[in-house]
Order: sequence, then C-alpha cells, then structure tokens
Amino acid sequence: MAATRLQGQDHSNQERILVQDEFQKRLVIDVCQSEAYTEHTIETKNFCIEQLAEKAEGGTGNRRTILRRFEGEPLEETTVPDRKIALCTNLLKECPLRKTNPVPISKCQACMEAFETLDFTMRRDSETVKFGGSDPFASRKKKAVAAGFGSSFHAEIRMNELCTDLHLHFKLEALEEVQEVCEDVVSDYPDEVKRAFGILNKGADYGNPVQTVCVDTAKLCKRKEFDDNFPFLLNMHANITNVKVI
Repeated sequence: MAATRLQGQDHSNQERILVQDEFQKRLVIDVCQSEAYTEHTIETKNFCIEQLAEKAEGGTGNRRTILRRFEGEPLEETTVPDRKIALCTNLLKECPLRKTNPVPISKCQACMEAFETLDFTMRRDSETVKFGGSDPFASRKKKAVAAGFGSSFHAEIRMNELCTDLHLHFKLEALEEVQEVCEDVVSDYPDEVKRAFGILNKGADYGNPVQTVCVDTAKLCKRKEFDDNFPFLLNMHANITNVKVI
C-alpha cells in the first residue's frame, strides 16, 4: 500500500503502519458503522462519527489527532484500559480520571466494579434493538421471550460476556480480583443477576441493580461501604436515574 509508512512491529512481529489522510475518511465508516456498533445507542455511534470526522464534514476535527495516538502503538486488548484514559480522559476531556488498577481492592469493591461494568455495557446498548428471538427450548404454545432493552435476555447476553471482557477495563491485580468475584457471583446467582438488571428500562423507583447484586444478593458489601464507593467506580457513568434514594 503506497500510502502507508512502517511504524515498527507488533507483538506478532507484524509491521505496524500509519494510514495516510486519503484512507482516514474510510476509517470513519469502517469503525463507527461496523458490526461492533450494531447494538449500541445512536448517541454512541454519533459520537464516534463526530470525533473521527473533520470539521468540514460536521465533526470536531479530532480525526487526525486521535488516529495519530495509535501510530506505532501496540493494539493488543491488554492496552485498552490505558488507551481509553489517554484518549477519553487526557485528550478529549470527556471522562474523569479514574484508576484502571484500583488496588488494594476489597471483595465489595470488586463486586461493585464488575457489576457497574455490566450496567455500563447494558446502558450502552440501544433501547430499540432486539437481542434475540424465542426461547429455543420453549414449546410452541409458549410466547416468544422478551428480547428488548432491559429484558432478562438482554441481561443474560451481557452477563455471559462480562467476566471474560473485564480486561478491557482493568489491569493486573485489580483485574484478577474483579474477575474472580465476577465469576463467583455469576456462577452462584445467575437468575438473581438477570432479575436485578431487568429493571434498567423501568426507572428510579426500581432501585440500583449493582446494589441489589452486591449488597442484597451476594452480600459482599455493607450498605455504607457501597454508598461510599459507588460514585468513584471506574465505569460510573453519572446516570442516576436508577439510583434509589432512601
């Protein structure tokens, strides 16, 4: 490809490259409108397009600045937590600075981090998308399983991905602790977790699903420890519509 220049080698000894300006516009479509974003909210997709578009195209003009942050850098998944801080916190100033490796970490904090991440990934999904069809094990006489936003099916999909995807948010010792607690709680209380997160489309009167799981179900947190730590979680996204005020 004539419009690229070498940028060293990655972990697989493959040459890293820089895509020049004439290829950058194509990347906006390849990234922001890819299958990876199919189930995400329109706000998520629009933010991606806005940030990766030039000002003349109705964007912020950040495309070159953002893409240059990837030049010669490793693209392994283990680098994602630091890359999010570099881009979303330091460059774009969209997120508060939070530690990706918050150690020492208690069982309570690990539970809160794990299931606030589940809350985050579910809220990132579109409220209009359908996540599946009827239950393949149900008889024909039974109705199709509800599969929209905030449904048990939606919660189950994201819950099943949760523990294996935590490396995209945490590192090192914190990752190990959060992952261990996540696996234990999901294994021991799968139905309770799905039921807790099935309230996301119902509003504040139905409480906080992270509190339900970590305080009421798994009993890994006392209420005071939960309240003290909740505003400072890594994926705390300042959406308080489901926080039950007592």
